[in-house]
Amino acid sequence: MKLEYLLATTKDGINIYSSCFGAFCANLSFDKRLMSGFLSALSTIPDALGQEDSLQSVEMGYTKLLFNHTQPSGHIICIGVIKDTIEEPKTTEMATLLFKRVEDLLEKKYAGKEWAIFGADEYKEFDETMVHDIIEPTLSVFTDNDICDHNHCPFEHDPHDDFYLNNREIPKWELMKHRYREAFEEMPFFVKVLMPMFLPIYKFFDKRRYHKKASSI
Repeated sequence: MKLEYLLATTKDGINIYSSCFGAFCANLSFDKRLMSGFLSALSTIPDALGQEDSLQSVEMGYTKLLFNHTQPSGHIICIGVIKDTIEEPKTTEMATLLFKRVEDLLEKKYAGKEWAIFGADEYKEFDETMVHDIIEPTLSVFTDNDICDHNHCPFEHDPHDDFYLNNREIPKWELMKHRYREAFEEMPFFVKVLMPMFLPIYKFFDKRRYHKKASSI
């Protein structure tokens, strides 16, 4: 499976981790229908996870989002996978293992952590741990080709962002709405016009890189 996105929040929606590894965030930025569906899933699925232990999923365009929660804290974990890279039962096995390892990280190493006051240096260490100690060892193939290059993306966790620093208690989906509007308004006009045409090409070559790496293993 090709991991496209990984999100972790507290059960109240306070951000823990958010990272895109392809065009997921950019795709949402230019598709209001997908944006609305994504924010709706973030705000409603956590309640379902609190009532049952089974994995929850929703399809968002070319991506399938898988949701789970940790015990006992009830943190929400969301994994975004490109649908046409799903190979069952291998995908379910890898996703389940990834969920378990993220849960262990949050519930053991960071047990009782006050995420609302998570500092920039702490977040940098956490991000490196998530990528190098959790994601890479879990997935047989992992590629990080974030189209935003982890820079000023509306959905990335940015501990230096003034709005984030002053509104840490705001649920993740509300923070996303604000940063989406802000980022889109500041975007050059030619980017707004050309990006929707460029995204399908980017996603095509991104998947080619993934499959090329997979075939070499």
